[in-house]
Order: sequence, then structure tokens, then C-alpha cells
Amino acid sequence: MKLLLTTTALVFSTVTAQATIFGALQIAGPGCTNKTSELKVISEAESLYALPLNLYVKKEQGVSLDRKACTASLSVTLATGEKLVIENTSQKVNTRVHPGGTAKTQLEVFLSGGKGEVLKAESVATDKYLVSRHELSQGGVVTESSCGGEVIVRANASAVAMGQAKVSIYHEDLKLNLKIVKCSQ
Repeated sequence: MKLLLTTTALVFSTVTAQATIFGALQIAGPGCTNKTSELKVISEAESLYALPLNLYVKKEQGVSLDRKACTASLSVTLATGEKLVIENTSQKVNTRVHPGGTAKTQLEVFLSGGKGEVLKAESVATDKYLVSRHELSQGGVVTESSCGGEVIVRANASAVAMGQAKVSIYHEDLKLNLKIVKCSQ
């Protein structure tokens, strides 16, 4: 199992003396392909980020099954009076399936101690080669934390290649909004 660790600290100023800090991002699992584990800022104004939750499964012909997973965890220290809201998660998944093969993939985003909706996609090639591009996405609010303290954002990606044919599955970066908002009084 490979484990990559890089600390990324992004500080958001608040009216209080404290600030929200995005801490260490950890990426782990036998299917992870990314050599870095840095939280990428796509748009600071929209609180849009990308996690390098890149997963790759390649099954050769004659092998009946290959299963891999990749997980991410991001620690967040919240200022008093603020909470973390996770919105609009999306991850593109590319599959290449030869006749007689099946590719199944899934994604779950949640806060530690909770459970998220499991997003799934499947590609089945019965009689011809199939190339597919799926988007595992959940719009709107996915989950939110309580006020203040520390939380851990978790994401699990997994894929299964089945059948006697060649199958490959690749998960791109996970994109999501990580918004810091004031708690209602």
C-alpha cells in the first residue's frame, strides 16, 4: 500500500482571532497513481478544489478479477463560529472494456464519523470494444460539519474490473467545493 503525505495549509481570515486551516492531505491505497498529495486550488473565489484521488485498474485478458481502491483524507481545523460545507462533488472516470469484460466504479465523499452517498457507474462490453467516460457527481450540499473544532474530509474511490477480457479504469481528480461559512446563531 502506498502512502503519500504532503501538508498544505490554506488559511481563511475571519472576524475572530482564529482562522480556518486546511491541514494535511493523505492519499493511500493500492490503486492510487498520483505521486503528490497536494490540495489543488481551482478557484479560491468559488471555494473549488481538486483532490488527486487518481485511481487506476488494469486487468489483462484471462484474469477474472482485479479490484483496487484509493482513499483521501483532509484535516480541517475550523474557527469558532464557522463550519465546513462540502458541495458539488464530481469525478470523471474513463473506462476501456474489451468484449466479455465489465468495469464497475464508485465514489463516496463524507466527513469522518458519517456516511456519504455512494455514486456508481458501470460499463459492460458484450460484443464490441467499449470506451466510456462517466461522471460521478452529486450537486448541492453533500455534507456539512458542526461549528468549530476539527473535522476530516474523507473520499473513497474504488473500481472492479471483471470478466475474461482486458479492462482498464481510470479516475481523474476529485473536484469539490469546500466552503467555510458562518454558523447560524
